[in-house]
Amino acid sequence: MQVAVAVAQVPVCWSVRKNVETVLEVIGAAEVGSLVVFPEAALSGYDDDLSGLDELRPDELAGAREEVAQAAGRAGVHVVCGSLLPEDGQWYNAGIYFPPAGESFVYRKVNLAGHERGRLAAGSALPTVVMRLPGGDMRAGLQLCREIRFPEQWAALARPGADVPDLRAEPGAAAGSVARPPGQPGGRDAAVRAGGQRRRGSAALPDDDRVTAGGR
Repeated sequence: MQVAVAVAQVPVCWSVRKNVETVLEVIGAAEVGSLVVFPEAALSGYDDDLSGLDELRPDELAGAREEVAQAAGRAGVHVVCGSLLPEDGQWYNAGIYFPPAGESFVYRKVNLAGHERGRLAAGSALPTVVMRLPGGDMRAGLQLCREIRFPEQWAALARPGADVPDLRAEPGAAAGSVARPPGQPGGRDAAVRAGGQRRRGSAALPDDDRVTAGGR
């Protein structure tokens, strides 16, 4: 299966409004049915000091997510976009998948960077998501930035059968990987990617950890 992937290497700042406008512009120019990958925290903003975290407004971020979801539906594209995410009085570093139709999927970063610890909460699960692409279904796992360093995380995402164990976003410039297990029919044994390193892998997590989004 061939997948059209657009890696949106866009600037990210602490203005949610500016970030949303940038994301919407890219989505509007994307090919119908394609997968568009944005940087880590592309909606909320991000820096190594998390200097703007205390100024973020949960209601504004909720509105930003809704705008992106609607834009993905109008354009008929699949969007992966990062954002700092408020939940239950805590903040997470999240990767969000917006399908053209159906509910969005959220991955909360498990392996936080040193400067994130104490400011952000760590996620507790490594779920995968099924993307209903024009060429067929593709199961993907999300990782954010430094998480590619942990072989245990690769192994957890590589258990029963994900087509893409590493669809990755990094700060400043998005790095998307589309990887398939070696020898899989119709695939390659390495990554179609922009930025980051070449990675191999295979498969997903147990059935109860799987999420399907963008149903037909």
